[in-house]
Amino acid sequence: MGARETRFIFPFDRPKKLPAQASEEIERGLRALGDNTLLFLSHNNQLRDALAQLVTESLEDVRDRGLLTVASLEVLPIDDDNLPEFYEPIREKIIEAFRSRNLVPTRSGEHRKGASA
Repeated sequence: MGARETRFIFPFDRPKKLPAQASEEIERGLRALGDNTLLFLSHNNQLRDALAQLVTESLEDVRDRGLLTVASLEVLPIDDDNLPEFYEPIREKIIEAFRSRNLVPTRSGEHRKGASA
């Protein structure tokens, strides 16, 4: 499969700037962005916070389906992961959920609050 090309067209109302010059400036700016820069734009905070809420709201369903096991805990973020600060609200919500709700799997097959497990 060949390479795909993404094109951005930005309307602008500066008649003194030639379209070729404007396109060149835009292209230069986009090339300066890192691979993950767009993930950390401030307007993504709302999306991140909604994701944190969705994850924590889903944990009981995951547990009730028998999918919240000791092995499944390995995919959750821990301090050693050195996640970017952007993801900290998601990690905090998950920790809060495990501490306050019966989500921590035990050897008996039941689930307990993190504080009592």
